[in-house]
Amino acid sequence: MSHVILDLVQNSVSAKADKVEIKLTASKRQDLLSVLISDNGKGMDEEQVRKATNPFYSTRETRDIGLGLPFAKMMAEQANGDFKILSKPSKGTNVYFSFRLSHWDCPPIGDLSATFVSLFIFHKEILVIFKVKSDDGSFTLSNQEIYKELSASQITEQWVIEWVREYFEKNLVNTLKEG
Repeated sequence: MSHVILDLVQNSVSAKADKVEIKLTASKRQDLLSVLISDNGKGMDEEQVRKATNPFYSTRETRDIGLGLPFAKMMAEQANGDFKILSKPSKGTNVYFSFRLSHWDCPPIGDLSATFVSLFIFHKEILVIFKVKSDDGSFTLSNQEIYKELSASQITEQWVIEWVREYFEKNLVNTLKEG
């Protein structure tokens, strides 16, 4: 699932968002794993929203296909989950998808720490907020929080990347383990 999140955040960046919030909620009590990606980008009109899950529709100029949204929708439907896009021109976009944790086709979460590190390194121009919540715990981390403590040249230093990765992974594992 982490590669889908990265792809959808890339959509937000392409839509000129300067703020992207990713909320991951895992609830064993509700048998639900959900993801909400919200941005303040240029948004889509109703026609674009309707076409957005067609893999042969894309607003990109580099290629004529877009697989992030169709793939997220397919994965959610296969795992008895839900998929929604709420968007308005000039207001941004919210993409929500969920899965039944107990379902055979519930996808693995993947390497979310690598996803956060990629966003941390390559998208300094936007605010990326990652919120993870379980039944009993939560944590939030934003790239801007970390940037405040570093000089621009330190952001791509290996020790910083490793620290960010380990910090995110430790908090992710602890939060999901608690729930």
